[in-house]
This record gives sequence, structure tokens and C-alpha cells, in this order.
Amino acid sequence: MLADSPLVNPASDWWQTNVGAEPVPLNSVGCSTEYGPVPPSDGFPVEQCSSSLEVNRPIDEKELSTLEAELFQRTYYTREDPLSCPPLTDEGERRIEEFIDSCGLYDRTSSRWVDLPEDPTSSDFFQEAFQRILNTLLVWSNVSANRTIVCLPRETRQFNAFPALAMCITSLSGHRHGGTIPGYQNYATPIEMKLEKDRWLASDIIQSAIYAKQCFLQQHNRDMVPCLLLTEKHVQVFIFDKNGVTLSYPVHIHKNPLAFVRIAIQASGALGFDPSVFWKEGARYVSYGSTSLRIIGDSPIYINPKLVGEGSTCWKVMDEQGRICLARSFATRACKLRQELEWMSYRDTQGLPGVGRMVGHYEGTFLSVVKQPRLVNCPHFFYPLLNKKCYLFLEHYERSILQFNDRMELLCAFRDAIAGHANLWRVGIWHRDIRPKNVRIGQPGSSVGRRGVLVGLKRAKRIGPNPAAFSYPNYLTGDNTFKSISLLTSTVTPIHTDYLDDLESFFYILCYVCSVYQGPQTTVDQISPWITDWDSDDPLRSATVKNNFLSTLRPDDLVTPYFGETFSGLIQNLRKFLVTYMWIRFNVFNQVPHLRQSPPEVDYANFLQYFDDAIRDLDVEESTQVDDADLLSYTSSVSSPEIGTPDTMIGLEDVKDDIGVLIDLGPMSSAVSE
Repeated sequence: MLADSPLVNPASDWWQTNVGAEPVPLNSVGCSTEYGPVPPSDGFPVEQCSSSLEVNRPIDEKELSTLEAELFQRTYYTREDPLSCPPLTDEGERRIEEFIDSCGLYDRTSSRWVDLPEDPTSSDFFQEAFQRILNTLLVWSNVSANRTIVCLPRETRQFNAFPALAMCITSLSGHRHGGTIPGYQNYATPIEMKLEKDRWLASDIIQSAIYAKQCFLQQHNRDMVPCLLLTEKHVQVFIFDKNGVTLSYPVHIHKNPLAFVRIAIQASGALGFDPSVFWKEGARYVSYGSTSLRIIGDSPIYINPKLVGEGSTCWKVMDEQGRICLARSFATRACKLRQELEWMSYRDTQGLPGVGRMVGHYEGTFLSVVKQPRLVNCPHFFYPLLNKKCYLFLEHYERSILQFNDRMELLCAFRDAIAGHANLWRVGIWHRDIRPKNVRIGQPGSSVGRRGVLVGLKRAKRIGPNPAAFSYPNYLTGDNTFKSISLLTSTVTPIHTDYLDDLESFFYILCYVCSVYQGPQTTVDQISPWITDWDSDDPLRSATVKNNFLSTLRPDDLVTPYFGETFSGLIQNLRKFLVTYMWIRFNVFNQVPHLRQSPPEVDYANFLQYFDDAIRDLDVEESTQVDDADLLSYTSSVSSPEIGTPDTMIGLEDVKDDIGVLIDLGPMSSAVSE
């Protein structure tokens, strides 16, 4: 029995709730992440989501298991009748009753819609009947000028790529979603049809989610997508947004024709478009406050493919002065949103070198309010997630660290991004998400300190006035490919983590670049065995491989000929630095947390010194002129302490080239190896 609250989440019940058919087998989640030669971006390539799906394309098992995992804990019922908010006025109810009496499609005597068969053997028998009913309704409600119901051909599959019917947008002021050819780019409301005996709630939710997800991906600025499920007896509403899916109770279309008509009318009007993105005079804009920025191109740079969650969409925009910026929209919890904006605003006002700059921000409304007015009764103060729409406007850095043009550019970008990380730590922000897409090459002509920048504070954490304080691990941050050993092993044994884990991630990115690339934009045919399994889904396997890598690495065997001795020496020096502190962490510091060999400022300075030395060596190698003052400068926000040579750094004299096993993972290591 459902709870008495207005919204309930019967996660243990709804997935097994049968309404007439056998359960549909759904796979568990088990998706591996393989980088191949080049790691993909977090975003969904627009080329894959802006074109229509092939008609009757079978839905693969991975897609089904992903949708199941996303929606299993994010499915909600409306306890109240979805038509009770807002209530019909007497005049509105009278007009709907007049339509039902005059349309000629409903028989009051038999209490039935006359074109719908009583005992159909297939949903195809009432597809055209529903199309006729709904199109007649659109004409009566004066929205037929820009809405129409279309029938779509399809084969009978367990899960279909296209709905049986779709309410299509033929024209819409401020949006370019219209068109004469039906497709997900102009679907307003997908409509699924089934026989009553074939309904199975889990299957119905997944099938509607397939349609809703394509609407989100191909229309780019939808905050909410309503889907209808029609049988020969009932209509049910599924409302999808970044909080999940909210279900209405089925409404009997013959016994309650007024409710059926009202649901259809509201589904034609509740489109859920984001008003911040709009078309004007042939160009697309995104606005915040009184400012409008023109979007470059018709499609976003990337789209997060997840149906539930932040739903990040990134647009390349231009302001009135011609500056290129990045507009990123996403949904987040209101409390986290304010906290993140506080960090980014604070960073921007301080003008921290080596860190991406925020141009502006805009906070929208609660997404639960967007879908509340007519379709469902879910007051936002009852809603569990309280997701809120937000826009961040950032300086645009075109290239990631993987898109370097030459070796000098690569070294300088790494150096300044690491200095940016030091600046963030100094003001009490721990980045915690070091991966290639968050390490960007600075804008052309940038000065020292901004030749490389660190972006992506989505997973950043405020660490308070004492950055050296003990910090608890959070395994969910980052990606296994570049995660530190401490983070990977924290799934079994809690281990101290701090800024050194991010420096370790920088090291892995550098090693990855030097082993995978044999020149700018050119990758090797086969990945080096040194970095195989870094991206393993098993964190202990990834930790074991990296442990062996640090313990036995010979840089000359890792680095491709393009990078040469300068990069081999840099990797060896960074390896020694990390091995020293990791040995202290696993053997001393983790048992006595308050002990520390050196302050963070010294660690950062020593780490950066290796890059400065490598830049000087590469300059000599390439016979170019470089200002020594620029090479040795540290960023203005972090004072540079006296920097020792590699041989005089704390504890480094005890580290040999062949250190053997750095960390004894005990039974974990042997179990993983087997």
C-alpha cells in the first residue's frame, strides 16, 4: 500500500508491480569504461544525438540497463488525482462537456469512445482512432495551428525506438523545433500504446524513458518531457525531468472522458522548454537577466547523455564585445548550487592565475515547479531532490591538454594548471577531479600563469581555513583512469587523501600523453602495456596496476620518441617525488595523521620546479630563447618558498630507481592478479 504522503517512492514495490503480463527481464548495470587511445569527453557527442534514430532500431542491452539504474530510485507516484491541481473552473468543465457531446466521437449511452474497439487483439487496431480523437481535440482547443498528432510506423519489439503516436510541434514562437517531417527534434509529447493485458509497469516506464531521453538529447533545451500511455481502457501520464519520472494513476478514458480530454489538452501545452534559450531573427540566444548572448552554431558543444541528474548542456556563445564564452546549463540541488557559485565567484574576484574564470551566473526556478502547474500535483517542498536549473558563463578554453600543438605548449600548460591547483588549495578549495578535460590549454598569447588553466569545479570541496587538515576520501570523484592509489584503495581501507592525490592524477595524465601520443593530434596504434587496466572498473585492479607502474617504471620504455629525454627525465623526477610521499602516507602518515613532512607550499613548489627545469631543458634542446625569470616565477597568489634541488628534497635521497613494491596491498593484490 502506498504511503499517505503526497509523493511516495515505492522503490521496493513498483518494479515488481504487474498489471497483466509477465515481468520483462532487465539487465543489471555493468558498463565498462574504455578509453582506447584517447579518453572521450564527459559530454555526449552532438553528432550522435542531433540526428534522428533509425526507424525500428533495436534498443541495446546497455541502454536498457542504464535507464533501469537511473530510474529505479527516481520514480515517484502522485498520491492525488493529477487533475486536482489546479481544479477545473465551472466554465472550463462546461466547455469540455460540450466538446464531448458535440464531437461525435463519444457515446453517452454506452459510455464509450465509439471508434475504440472493446476487445482489440493488437494496439494497431486503435492507433488511428486515437489519432482522430486527439487531432479533433487539438482543433477544438485552438492549438492545431502548431500541434498535430502523427502515426509512426514501427515493428513490434520488446522495446521500440519510436512511439506509436507523437504530438509534434509544427511551429513555435521563440523556438526552432517545428517541421513537416516528424522526428524527435519536434516531438512535444511521445504517446505509447499497448493492450491492457500487455501492460507491465517496469516495461512501461523504460519504454517511455527511451522516448523522453531522445527528446532531451535532440531538442537541447527541454526541462521536462511528458509522455502518455494509452490502452483501450486507460490513459497514464509519465513526466520526465532531471529529478526522475513522476507517474499519475491510470485514468479510465471511457468512464471519465472529461479527465481524458483534460490530460490531452494539458499534455499539448506543458512542453517544458527552457525559456533562457530561444531563437530570434534567425539566430539562437541564451539569456540571463537582461543580457543575451548569441549561440555559435545550432547545436551545443556537448550534452550529458544521462536522463536523470544534472543534465549538463554546454553552449559556445559570443557576447556583445565579440568574446567567446562557454554557457553551461545544469540542474543541481539548490543548496549545492549556492555553495558552488560562492566558490566560483570568490575565485573570480580573487583573479586566481591558472584557474578558469567565470563571466557570470544565473539561477533559474525549481524544476519541480516547471512541471507542477497542470500535469501533476507535486509541490516542490515535498519533492525529494529539489533540483534547480542554473547557468554558468565561463571563459572558453578551446583545447584540452590532449590537443597540444607542440611539446613546449604541453609543458607550459601543465605547469600553469598545477600552479592554479595550488592557488585553489591556498584559498581553501580542493579540486578533486583532475582529468584531461578539466586541464585546458590557455588562450593564444596568454602570459605566464595562464598558459594552462584548471576548470571543472563541479566536484570541488571547501576544506576550510586549514587546508592541511586531515581530509576524508571520496571515491566517487574523478575517473578510475587517473585516480590516485589512495582513492582507489579507500573502497576497502580508509586512507588519508589531500592535494597530493590530485598531483598524482596530474602525473598519470602526463604519463598517458607521453605514451599514447607520438605527435600533436597523433596517437599510437597500440596502448603501452604500462598503462593497461588503468581504466579498470575494479578499483583494486586499477590500484594494483598503478602500484606496479610506480614501483618498476622505466620512463624510456614508456615515452614515445617524439617527447624524448626531457620528458623521460621529468617523469622520472615526478615519480620519485610521488613515491616518497606515498611511502610516507601508507607507512607513517596514515597511522599518525597529524605528522607531515612538509607544508603544501613546499610540495607544490618542488613539483613545479621539475616542470620549470623541463621547460628550460626543452628550450635548450629546441634552441629557443626563453626568459629565465618567467620560467622560475610562481603565481602571484602563492608565495614561492625556497626551492631545493631534487637531491636535497625531504626523504628523496632514500628513494632508488628500482624501489620494488611501493605499497603492500596484501591479499588484495594477489586476488586481483589472479
